[in-house]
Amino acid sequence: MLEQQLVNALSLGCVYALFALGFTLVFGVLGVINLSHGAIFMIGAYAALEVVTRLAAPLWAALAAAFLVSGVAGLLIDVLVLRPLRRRNAPHLIPMIATIGIGIALNNVVQGIFGAQNMRFPSGTIPTDTIEV
Repeated sequence: MLEQQLVNALSLGCVYALFALGFTLVFGVLGVINLSHGAIFMIGAYAALEVVTRLAAPLWAALAAAFLVSGVAGLLIDVLVLRPLRRRNAPHLIPMIATIGIGIALNNVVQGIFGAQNMRFPSGTIPTDTIEV
């Protein structure tokens, strides 16, 4: 039991570390505290869910769709919002406030499309095999 909880904690910690690395990479490269980072991850997850449920595609195709949709969303945010603010030499607080608004807008768009209830991948999509040590 303890071993399984340690594996669970380690895998959840890896997910948090991956999220934090993306957040710090954006800050290090752009110098912007991107508070819409979580909403971009959410869009990728919903894109993967749509690929699996509507197209009955395998997990690898869903992951590719998630990467593609998240990348395009991040690029659009940079081109349409952040780049014009950088050109104007806006104070650092302005892009941060803009990304808060983008995050709220993306959350509301997804809630309007999919509803407010929790959604999950169909069973059998994600491998659940166990590894015994």
